[in-house]
Amino acid sequence: MNGLKFIRQYSVGPYFLDFFCPQRRLAIEVDGGQHAEDGQRTHDEGRTSYLKNYDIRVLRFWNNEVLANPEGVAARISEVLDNPSPPLPPLRSDVSVGLRTVASEVRGGEGELAAGHNPSQPPLTLRGGVRHGFTLFELLIVVAIFVVMSGMLLSNFRRSRLSDVTRIAAFRFASDVARMQSLALSGAAELDRAVAYGVHVDAANPRRYILFGDLVRCAPNAEGEEVCAANGTYDAGASPAEALADGIVPLASGVRIDRTTPIASATDVTFRPPRGTVAITPDAVEVRVTFMHEATGDARSVTINRISGRVDNE
Repeated sequence: MNGLKFIRQYSVGPYFLDFFCPQRRLAIEVDGGQHAEDGQRTHDEGRTSYLKNYDIRVLRFWNNEVLANPEGVAARISEVLDNPSPPLPPLRSDVSVGLRTVASEVRGGEGELAAGHNPSQPPLTLRGGVRHGFTLFELLIVVAIFVVMSGMLLSNFRRSRLSDVTRIAAFRFASDVARMQSLALSGAAELDRAVAYGVHVDAANPRRYILFGDLVRCAPNAEGEEVCAANGTYDAGASPAEALADGIVPLASGVRIDRTTPIASATDVTFRPPRGTVAITPDAVEVRVTFMHEATGDARSVTINRISGRVDNE
């Protein structure tokens, strides 16, 4: 394999090859997990067919394969370079000049190969002009670095997306609390006999919260007289139910309510018409509900103040 070189980001028509050996007309592609998806597979197959028109073969490896088994990858590349199978057809005249003059003078800023190219075919170019190639050993090092950096970028991207999931969950909760406040201020009647609207957080069910209307219920007192009142909290399992029609709100996968401050087994915040007066049960000046993503530990909090009625998304 003496004298064989690999060129990074070699351009053939509309495609850029990860690594290309012009002496063997061999392209080496290092693929991430997205290449297993149906749409990407179809694209890759079309790309391979296009390269066959230029008598270029494609050898593919997965990212994790390069990292976990670099010796095996090197052996496979060496095997193909030393024993090409099936035999390569003669080099077509319209690309022979371009492949033989990789290190020759190029014209233009994009490095289009100059002499003898058939204008009816897409040009073979070197991105940024002439470059020195890699040996096989250097190729493996570059590929490993490429894979590690791609993995780091993918990991940061995934973490950012998971962080967004937590942030959106907290934002939705704050919006739902504001909606209950608006119902109280507007005098809306989503439930018959509801005297307040609020949100219920239960430590035993950390993957959801409940939007409810506090209903007036009547029961006889010790003297046998019927007394009607609302208790300011969510009554689970009562008839009629206090949860609104869309009141049971599940959280996104992986997100849970980590805690409420002050700590309580259940927390209710209600807004009473006509001024939207706030009540917190158990009694507190302020309550903070913290959402957390289990995979990243990313946390977002929503604070509700009883005196001002302010809802802050932190």
